[in-house]
Amino acid sequence: MTPTRLERYEAQMRRLAKRLSTEAGLIRWVASGNLVQRYTVCGKPGCRCGADPPQRHGPYWQWTKKVAGRTVTRRLGDEEAQLFQQWVGDRQRLQATLAAMEEVSDKAVPLLVASGASSRRGPRRRSRSPR
Repeated sequence: MTPTRLERYEAQMRRLAKRLSTEAGLIRWVASGNLVQRYTVCGKPGCRCGADPPQRHGPYWQWTKKVAGRTVTRRLGDEEAQLFQQWVGDRQRLQATLAAMEEVSDKAVPLLVASGASSRRGPRRRSRSPR
């Protein structure tokens, strides 16, 4: 028997949810923002950064993120940069999986609504009763 479109969406969603839970279980820390390597010019007369050809200072690692609508920048050492690289990458992987889940959900919405969404909610979580 050929699975219906809704069954295919549900199977795809289960695979994505499994991937998300696996990734989330492996991740300890996440960070938003961007990590870049910068080379700078100091502007001092006679410095190598103003020579022809210029030899800029650096590389320097720089992490930026938005906090309350303002850009916050922090200069990092090599070891810190490696950590932030991992943390930012882990956050991006989680976001990509969530975006894929949302995309599948958006496609499934018309089918779910037509078939009665209440029967498609999935298992309910039990609330813990106070002891």
